Amino acid sequence: MLFKNICRGALALSAVLMIQTAVVNNAKADEPTPADAGGWVADPALAGQLQPAQQFGKYSLQIPSGYTEVKPNVKTLPNGTETLYRFVGEKRLDKTVPEILVYVMEPTSDAKVSQPLLTNPIPEWVQGVHFWNQSSGSINGLPAVHQLWSYRLSGQKPVTTGTEYTSTDGSSTIAVAGLDSEKHFNESAPIFKSSALSLHE
Repeated sequence: MLFKNICRGALALSAVLMIQTAVVNNAKADEPTPADAGGWVADPALAGQLQPAQQFGKYSLQIPSGYTEVKPNVKTLPNGTETLYRFVGEKRLDKTVPEILVYVMEPTSDAKVSQPLLTNPIPEWVQGVHFWNQSSGSINGLPAVHQLWSYRLSGQKPVTTGTEYTSTDGSSTIAVAGLDSEKHFNESAPIFKSSALSLHE
């Protein structure tokens, strides 16, 4: 059941990411941009816990050591291609599993996408996903937004908690999300962050 819930959560998150990156940035010209907010920096002490960089479209990223890849989910749409990559960590004794999701949107050559919004552009609850603590910054020179989220089913208490970084260069978009059971999220969050902040174009 937990595996099914996580898969449903991944699909819901993917839908939310598509909504988020498709929304037009309505920020005024004199408002700060993500790049103005400064860059996030990964903890150098965790660098040895990441695998060598892998390519995800035009981007490269380091996945945590011990995580294995599940077959990507690729969708071809009229305006481009969406790919959802999924990496799972080791199963614990309580049967919980940490995961990394990498969502890449590559539009057709004549399509463009907007910069990520500085604040959450969608309702607080979308398909059972609750967002909070939005912030903006940059990852190795790429403007980005960050937020935390929890996923629940049919009014139940949140069962999965995640952290998500989303960036776009104006032609393609990437989002990196780490998710884990609520009781293990705090121990997983540092390596999720280090993985996301290894992002390069």
